[in-house]
Amino acid sequence: MGSIEDYNYYLPREMIAQYIEPKDKHKLLVYDLKTKKINHEMFKDIGKYMKKGDVIVVNKTKVYKAKIPAKKDTGGKVTILLTKKINENEWECIIEGKTKLGDKIIFPGNEAVLIERKPEIYKFVLKFKKSFNHDEIEKIGETPLPPYIKKESPLQDYQTVFAEDVGSVAAPTAGFHFSEELVEKLKKKGVKFAYVCLHVGLGTFAEVKEKNYKNHDIHSEEFYLDKENADVINNAEGIFVVGTTTMRVLETLADENSKIKPGRGITKIYIYPGYNYKIKFKAFITNFHLPKTTLLLMVSALMGKEELFRTYKEAIGKNYRFYSFGDAMMIKT
Repeated sequence: MGSIEDYNYYLPREMIAQYIEPKDKHKLLVYDLKTKKINHEMFKDIGKYMKKGDVIVVNKTKVYKAKIPAKKDTGGKVTILLTKKINENEWECIIEGKTKLGDKIIFPGNEAVLIERKPEIYKFVLKFKKSFNHDEIEKIGETPLPPYIKKESPLQDYQTVFAEDVGSVAAPTAGFHFSEELVEKLKKKGVKFAYVCLHVGLGTFAEVKEKNYKNHDIHSEEFYLDKENADVINNAEGIFVVGTTTMRVLETLADENSKIKPGRGITKIYIYPGYNYKIKFKAFITNFHLPKTTLLLMVSALMGKEELFRTYKEAIGKNYRFYSFGDAMMIKT
């Protein structure tokens, strides 16, 4: 049995980053899988681990202002998080506040009826009177920050420099550490960038509720990778994977020869201890993750539970910042 309680740990509340630091102040913990050594660096100096011909693979999804204050026609306030557009008039969503099937919810310039309610999987469906697109949402919505971030942040702080294709309600946060200046510096060194797209859903933060994590029904997410970027990845000298969302795409599309084929679709890939990674990568760059989450299990699948928690303990001792707005770690293979 894989007990999810084995992946719980204590983190002092003050170590949960509440805002994004200037990018030249982001720290980087480097863990070497072969030697089990830990080094402490600044992320801006990550280029020392890269050489000409290496490829950094990042997620180019873009977060939209999915969080919308609204009210029921009875006057009660609710907060709507629009998570996925089903068609021109219907959206999947999460609702904060008491609702029941058939409730009418009033938005600025629009209204909707709650037509489906499945709270056990956090899934609600709203049918809008008028078509509701991302441009309209941007005008009335707020940044959909994770629940552990208590301060408001402008959307640009919750967006990577690679953000291009709108569709996420959570950011691929390992990409936060790259500034435009660092990207240019790495390109001048001969390092290339390749781009996947996976639209991140709120399931990425969900705590695993099953006692045996192998029984967890993992969230699904929409992704795509075109041939041009697949070719860049397949011809890399060494691959640096940035973030768990990017890893999900690559492992979904990798064949038995570690080659990446282009494609698009929905992935429900679940990477937990015992999983054998299909792609050969030089390093995996990720943030420090919440307890009892699939993200923590993914990292443990690579480095093992004991080394994972030894590394986290050292990061806590060295005052690293944790979670979405926090510092980074890089696992060298």
